[in-house]
Amino acid sequence: MVFQVGTRLFYSIEVRGERNFTRSPSTIIVVNHRRDPDIPILGPLVHFRRGFWPGKRPWFFTREDYFYPGGLAVYFKLRGLLGRLAFALNIGPALMALRAHPMHQLADTKVNQMLWELQHAWGNPRLEQLVRPEALERLASWLGQPKEALGSRSVRDLFSWRYRKLLERKWDCGLIREDMCRRVAEVQRGLARKQIETFASLLRQGETLFLAPEGNTSLDGSMLPFKSLIYRVVRQSGTAVRFLPIHIVYDSMTTGRTKVFVTFGPEVPADNLPRTKMIENVRQSLARAGVITMSQLGSLFVMEAVQRGQETITRDGLREWLQGRAGELSQNGANLDPRLLALPALGKRLDAFLGFCTIKGHLSPLGPKSYRINRLAILDPGRKAFPENPVNYCYKEFQSLRPYLSPA
Repeated sequence: MVFQVGTRLFYSIEVRGERNFTRSPSTIIVVNHRRDPDIPILGPLVHFRRGFWPGKRPWFFTREDYFYPGGLAVYFKLRGLLGRLAFALNIGPALMALRAHPMHQLADTKVNQMLWELQHAWGNPRLEQLVRPEALERLASWLGQPKEALGSRSVRDLFSWRYRKLLERKWDCGLIREDMCRRVAEVQRGLARKQIETFASLLRQGETLFLAPEGNTSLDGSMLPFKSLIYRVVRQSGTAVRFLPIHIVYDSMTTGRTKVFVTFGPEVPADNLPRTKMIENVRQSLARAGVITMSQLGSLFVMEAVQRGQETITRDGLREWLQGRAGELSQNGANLDPRLLALPALGKRLDAFLGFCTIKGHLSPLGPKSYRINRLAILDPGRKAFPENPVNYCYKEFQSLRPYLSPA
């Protein structure tokens, strides 16, 4: 309940379609993973509906390194007093109490996660027994320590605040001695097999799972390819499974409080489908549940103007385009922010969007109702994430949904 109260202090949250959550046995809740606040926002919605949920709550699957001592400080690269306090915390027991289960990520493994797993598999070897000599020398130079001193440290010694920079690094198999690479790969494959069996076993018991099929957050706002994990889990479970899509989107390009739309889509039976078809059905159901926002349509308008070589836009031109585009999307069954369909609310939301773009430097006012487009900032290939380039991010977000919308 702390998450529920805390997130509503920072976000205005609108929830749709909760009746689609029938709590049928052996359900996989699939969500699009947008940002770090996703779980604090979505967790209370599926765990608690009218107070505490009377019955079984879903199993969440989150990053494995969150369960290690200091995992939060390492993942978020916290510094100073806050970092030291977070590094001393072990939130694993609290996560388990919330029915969270560690999920191993082969594609985004950090050094702290891999060292923990190697320690579990092989005991407490010294770093020089694991790492190539040339890699050990680079790490020692980077950390500002003598090579011999660093190499003599055991794996257990490295889990300290002093070595946090090393623990934050992304794992690279090139660090490991050649004779150890195969053994490391075996450890990872074994963890992946165990993980799939854990998921399948829970489904056989009628439990509900909560998964993000993209596996990670998208840097530029586009929907990432879905992992084959969901197909393998369904097949290995040997039971009738259904998917419940939950789509979350942040309408953040505003000078006011960010509005978050959470939509529970209709449940989709897994059926006995080939892998590609099953994954595409899940992707389609998740995309169609999405709500179209001012951030997305406004960014689409600005980006298309840039692509045409247009240097300026006007408020009236954007408002007229929005009215027509929102009306077409609504007629074709798309989910829209209702403020896009009501003139007084549209004008207010439009001004907040233009104000945000002006503050971020994407638009420069030329007069009361006209703006110059900062093409270089919007098209900069090195700026993709939302904080750096919100226009590009929200444009890509809309483009990911576009193929699944009815033709407008």
